[in-house]
Amino acid sequence: MKRATVVGGSLTGLAAGILLRKIGWEVNIFERSPQSLSDRGAGIVLQQETLELLRLCGAKGDGDVGVILNYRKYLDAGGSVASYDRMPQLMTSWGLLYSWFERSFPAEHYHLGNEFDSMRQDGSSVTSHFKGGMESKADLLVAADGFRSSIRGLLVPEVQPEYAGYVAWRGVVQESALSADVLKVFEDNFTFFRMAESHILCYLIPSETGDTRVGQRRLNWVWYWNLTEAELDSVLTDANGVRRAYAIPPGALHPEQESRQRKIAERVLPPAFKDLLRATKEPFVQAIMDLACPQLVFNRTILMGDASFVIRPHTAASTSKGIANAFALVGELAGKQELSESLDHWQRSELNRGQRLMSYGQGLGRSQGR
Repeated sequence: MKRATVVGGSLTGLAAGILLRKIGWEVNIFERSPQSLSDRGAGIVLQQETLELLRLCGAKGDGDVGVILNYRKYLDAGGSVASYDRMPQLMTSWGLLYSWFERSFPAEHYHLGNEFDSMRQDGSSVTSHFKGGMESKADLLVAADGFRSSIRGLLVPEVQPEYAGYVAWRGVVQESALSADVLKVFEDNFTFFRMAESHILCYLIPSETGDTRVGQRRLNWVWYWNLTEAELDSVLTDANGVRRAYAIPPGALHPEQESRQRKIAERVLPPAFKDLLRATKEPFVQAIMDLACPQLVFNRTILMGDASFVIRPHTAASTSKGIANAFALVGELAGKQELSESLDHWQRSELNRGQRLMSYGQGLGRSQGR
């Protein structure tokens, strides 16, 4: 039996673990967090690769995994409908995906509280060392430890995230916290408002527990806003005066920065979006970054998901890209060729995927004034 060590227990790492087990590999996942990962308040547009994995995990229908929205709608500054088109899409949340994937991977092989430290590899194996003393020897090491990947930092330290010139303000609101009139604007719609060099969007997602029933869901909004590097320093300084690297989580925004953006919202947003932001108790913010790794395979170690490419959120493909990386990997490993040949084929296809999606996302950003 072949063995794999996966570093990173989020969606990409779990996808790799689930799919490798399905082709007969023994897999151990190591997550640095000491406790099970919790809902991050992020909405996700479901793509085909993610749906395919959910089906393998036992999901039967769309209602098990998300909220179906049938229309795409654009508002004008006064709140009237500027355009309205039928465009069915299935919306979900990070937390719901994580719960499905976590249930589908054996708990005894998912190791919390193990932060990666170092590795050594040769022609026959790769051994991962974790802070605290744990080791894992395997045929393959999968680095799925996100865009701040420790493993990428060891292998290609010169590859660093680059700020794209704007941030995403985000928030979630319980459906029950909004009036019927406001809900009517957003229900069954992927709703947008465009303004000068900025836009905001909103869609319904499941509750924190995955409930998709009317009245139990949440509204997820994202507002893209241009900031200079100097302005970014202020926005990413949290309520305790600490300069965060790339994002401020819910509840940690500096009051001055939150107040400033709320005042801008009152000035520029349509009425329904104003009500949405007023009902948001703990908005959060993340800097939009670009990252592209020129190499994904390093002997028996591979980079996957955000550890390899960071894709702009306009593509709605960041989560599905990591899952697609995992499907492509098991497709190659299930063949009869040597491991090195399988990984070489995988690297070519996934470099192409990452570069294509990165260019697409940057193009979408430019088309919207950023």
